[in-house]
Amino acid sequence: MTFLRTVCIDAELEGGNRNRCKIIEDQLQKEFIEEAPHVPSGTTCYYIPHQAVIKTESATTKTRIVLDASSKMKGQLSLNNVIYQVPLILPNLCGILLRARVGSKIVIVDVDKAFHMINLQESERGAVRFLWLQAVNQPPSKDNLRILRFCRLPFGINASPFLLAISIKYEIEQQRDIDPTLPRQT
Repeated sequence: MTFLRTVCIDAELEGGNRNRCKIIEDQLQKEFIEEAPHVPSGTTCYYIPHQAVIKTESATTKTRIVLDASSKMKGQLSLNNVIYQVPLILPNLCGILLRARVGSKIVIVDVDKAFHMINLQESERGAVRFLWLQAVNQPPSKDNLRILRFCRLPFGINASPFLLAISIKYEIEQQRDIDPTLPRQT
């Protein structure tokens, strides 16, 4: 299935979606992704299909690469099916709004590429592999494929929001140990 979706990438690139190539190269340079070994190092190996989402009206990110970790072949399980179903720990929006109205101060943070700020353990990177074209000006074939994998937490996996939230919560707790005057409510 992933190979078939890669064939579709070729058609998209022919249609002028060259921004996708720039995104891949930028993510390689920033070490969000890396070349994957041909033999997976961990116990899990999964190739995630992906596609481009283009929003020409967006002021910042006009093209995003979106992973489809819910895709599966008939009779098979997807990555999202086999990942531990994490609890919902995101705060209740009503509670946040009420506390914001009552308190004297509020801090709002928008972390650029927040998911990509969280490193994946080496042993878990086999679960977030994907295919890309070696030479984007040539058609997809077995010889023209690169196997890449995420080094950082990708967006598009059902556990990603939980892992981001729990990482932020952990960092806040670490800061509270350093400065006990920080408020307890998060």
